[in-house]
Amino acid sequence: GNSGHNPPNQPDHELSNKFWADYESGSCKQDCEPGPFGCEPVPPPIALYDSIAICCAMGQSWVNVEYCTSRSIGDYSNGWVLNWGDEKCVKDCSPENGPPCSNPEHEDGSAPIYASVEECCARLSWIDNNVCTASK
Repeated sequence: GNSGHNPPNQPDHELSNKFWADYESGSCKQDCEPGPFGCEPVPPPIALYDSIAICCAMGQSWVNVEYCTSRSIGDYSNGWVLNWGDEKCVKDCSPENGPPCSNPEHEDGSAPIYASVEECCARLSWIDNNVCTASK
């Protein structure tokens, strides 16, 4: 028997396996049986998209696309982001990995993500490049 657990809530629509924009997390979730990561029945009425890429581009247009696509699969972009407070660049990866990963976790979905630390540090033109790229 299933020792008194309630059956999971049955979604009131056919699950489409398409993607929808979850504004709270700045990512896209898949309209599928809850269980695997990212599966959550779409709350009606929300637009559905055929892929994470299209959902991020159309449904989360104000969110950085690398941020949206990486968060949608439970990952990090591994790009470089500006930490304005410390005036240096940090990597968008798990804080558990230690420097140069951003700690606390990078959660500003609208911030630009740069392909290289040099590209990121170029935005801090008044900071010496060696200081900016140093990971403490």
